[in-house]
Amino acid sequence: MKSVIFKVDLKGRGVVNYDEVHNQKWLNLKDWPYPVDSQGKKTDNVKVAKKEFIETDEVNEKGEKVYAYKVRISSNCLRNAIFKNEIDVMNASIQENDYVCATYLLSPTGLLRGIVLTNDEGVGIRSASPLTIVDAIQTNDAKSFFEVNTTTGDRSDTSLFYTENVGDITYSTYGTINLKNLMFVCADPVFDRMQIKEGWITNGLAAQILKSFYGDLANPKADYFTASAKSLTGNLAEYGLLLNDELVDHLVKKQLEMILNMTISRSKAFAKTSSLKIKIVNDPLVDTLDSEDGWIEIKSVDDINKLTFTPDEFYHESTFEEIEEIKRIRDAYDNKAKERKGKKEDKKKAKSKKKEEAESTEEAE
Repeated sequence: MKSVIFKVDLKGRGVVNYDEVHNQKWLNLKDWPYPVDSQGKKTDNVKVAKKEFIETDEVNEKGEKVYAYKVRISSNCLRNAIFKNEIDVMNASIQENDYVCATYLLSPTGLLRGIVLTNDEGVGIRSASPLTIVDAIQTNDAKSFFEVNTTTGDRSDTSLFYTENVGDITYSTYGTINLKNLMFVCADPVFDRMQIKEGWITNGLAAQILKSFYGDLANPKADYFTASAKSLTGNLAEYGLLLNDELVDHLVKKQLEMILNMTISRSKAFAKTSSLKIKIVNDPLVDTLDSEDGWIEIKSVDDINKLTFTPDEFYHESTFEEIEEIKRIRDAYDNKAKERKGKKEDKKKAKSKKKEEAESTEEAE
């Protein structure tokens, strides 16, 4: 099994994802009467829904193109909704505490959502998410409209503001869970995709945290691994954790459960998953998104738990030659990193010295 693709339908009411007004203010949209002030000018006091724009053959009275549109929910908004009930997203400050940082990165959220954490040297954690999901696009014929709102005080153009809204609405989106990305947790900084620190593996911290989250399901291998894909040439070894099949299966099920329970809520609007279908991809040329065959309807967590998700052998334990080659590259990488750090420190010292000399000159005068 190479991946799992999915299709999601959502239903809701109202606008859950707003856009910058300047992205749409000057577009000519069909059946979309943009609010104007008392001078007949388009106002900026507007909240507009994110949209998908569709070119039409129509032009307005000025000869300008007219576009149709559909309301959309951005992929970022969908991802936030998928993971909102899990651990909160962390920032770079968690790197100051190895236990806190490792706990987040090896949690289901850390392994499934991905995160980028940089440090002063520019080298940090770069955990790519195995989940890909595209914008959700409106599928019904609901038309949006503007509600007029007022602020307190005297009436004027600035006291009026407008909010785009919509009635009952449906959307559709799709995506994939990449099992190759999920099953290997890289601890090697050379190729800028280090997900955890090597020291957490060698000192037992990673194993401790994995056991705390997943119990006996967690039985990863720690070693140098090389991608097995035959189409790749010059594959290089990387040090890290290769997750066992049972743990990969658990994480895929966890991800699908999050998607099934996805809900986006605002004070006056919502959207939630109304249907979920998945397809197991064994052959990417056959098991495609457009093919009608092979789709499995998911109505409950029980439907997910009845399935088994076993990844292909995407990696093999690296040979002695592959390990020696990556060690040579790592040494070169470390030397360059030290050189960059030394130059940065020299530059900082020179700047500080120049500042001190300038202050001394001012005092002398």
